[in-house]
Amino acid sequence: NSSGSLVLRHDANGWWEMESGTSNVLWWVYGFSSADVYAVGASGVVTHFDGTRWRVESEGAEFTLFGVWGATPEALVAVGGVVTTNRPRATIVTRRSGWAEVSTTALPPGRALFKVWGASPTDFFVVGERGLMARGGPGAFVSSSTPTLERLTTVHGAGAQVYAVGG
Repeated sequence: NSSGSLVLRHDANGWWEMESGTSNVLWWVYGFSSADVYAVGASGVVTHFDGTRWRVESEGAEFTLFGVWGATPEALVAVGGVVTTNRPRATIVTRRSGWAEVSTTALPPGRALFKVWGASPTDFFVVGERGLMARGGPGAFVSSSTPTLERLTTVHGAGAQVYAVGG
């Protein structure tokens, strides 16, 4: 694929490539059904698959979105930030805000976020640079102490257990 982005879909006939609707590199995918899937990536791109085709809902930002999760299609949250400059920062965008940035002031400064996962639209975890783990929601996060300063790249839970990985 020469466009920079790549979307593959699997069905009963195997894997096949789809047109993503963007030339930006994509980093994460999350879906609610075969006709309601979101992918996020470079330049703040958010693209949505409606069962027929992918359409860009937002792009052109100066940050990369590395993860997306939602309790419901209306309550989607995407996280990322700026990693490769001398001024790293976290970024959170939500579908409710029209894919605009929302407050990250409750998070430690200067640390990009990599993934998001949660139980409800107002109770989710974000992970990121230098062991960053926080729970809550935009403007209402509480950071947790972790036993590492390594980059945490993914978070997911099962029941009362939450797991984060990185390195």
